[in-house]
Amino acid sequence: MSKETARRSKAERKEDKTGSNNANMDNNLNMEDKTQEYQEQYAAMVKSTPELPDLVIYQILQLLSTRYAIRASILSKQWERVWSLIPLLDFDEEEQHGDHVFQHDKFEYFVTNCLRRHEKDHKKEYLDKFRLRTRYYGYENLINQCLSFAIWKNVKQLDLSLYTTHNLSYPLYNLPHTVLNAKSLTSLNLESVAISWGWGFQHVRLPSLKSMSLKEVLVDEFAFVKLISGCPSIESLSIDSCGGLSRVDVSSSSLKSLEVIRGFTEYELTVKAANLESFRLGDSVHHVGGNDDFNERRGTIIETPKLRSCEFIGYWQTGFSLNAPKLSEATIILGDRADSYFNTFPHNPKMRNFLGQFDCSGKMSLHVMDAEVFIWLNY
Repeated sequence: MSKETARRSKAERKEDKTGSNNANMDNNLNMEDKTQEYQEQYAAMVKSTPELPDLVIYQILQLLSTRYAIRASILSKQWERVWSLIPLLDFDEEEQHGDHVFQHDKFEYFVTNCLRRHEKDHKKEYLDKFRLRTRYYGYENLINQCLSFAIWKNVKQLDLSLYTTHNLSYPLYNLPHTVLNAKSLTSLNLESVAISWGWGFQHVRLPSLKSMSLKEVLVDEFAFVKLISGCPSIESLSIDSCGGLSRVDVSSSSLKSLEVIRGFTEYELTVKAANLESFRLGDSVHHVGGNDDFNERRGTIIETPKLRSCEFIGYWQTGFSLNAPKLSEATIILGDRADSYFNTFPHNPKMRNFLGQFDCSGKMSLHVMDAEVFIWLNY
């Protein structure tokens, strides 16, 4: 190759490189122009798009779970402002998926940050409802933080449900007595917690409480008596598979609806409620033994002059007494026999006495799972 040709090739390469650099610069400028143009178009679009009324956004966010409502609140400052006005917080760890421990850590981080966002709004001093459903690994920090926040916000409906994995077991979380003295509470739902009579337990004052549900709650008799007596306005009470009790006395002049699910527990039940209108009693359907001694330990005495509706589910009892002169509707569902009790006493008068307690002036429904019982009743 001659020197002239080499110089010409070098000059051409230099020119091509310069042209390429200039083209890249032009492309970059064009991209910057386009980016700025897109930004201006987006800003114009947002500015020209009419805002939804706060009431509409409020109703939309109320239909969403707390997790998705928070995600929706990042759409704009308006959505964020409206979200902070919603008096409802619902945290459910089951909404997340994945490894339990890692999932729980994420859930705790999410709840903590959500509470911090709400704490910034000092003007809103109430919550209509606060619900927390989470796994319990023996650590109380998150639960204590949530309950303190809810009480501070004068919550009306409090729903606390704790559960553990199948292969892990921890002592039940002991409910702080501040919850049992929250004057703003109108509804209290508790699951898998403990209420114990001990140090610092002085009294229960829930003057506004209308509804209470206790499911798988460990509660001793002294604490239960204090709990019922501390709710002068209660109208609805549900006791489901609670432990730690040998005797339950429900005495309330305001109570209108009562549900007691004893399961396999053996405590005696006495109900004296002058204004009770609806009563439901559930026992173990597959009753083991069928003997009088077991039935007497599970004795039931119901004195309710205004009772209208009654439902019994389980195995018939010898220690059952129902005084309800205005009973107009009764449903009795009897479980199957677990031994030869009916073969020994096919015409047992105690069965007749049990059914005779349901002196109903209106509709009475009887469901039996044992064919021999059905034949005997029609004898």
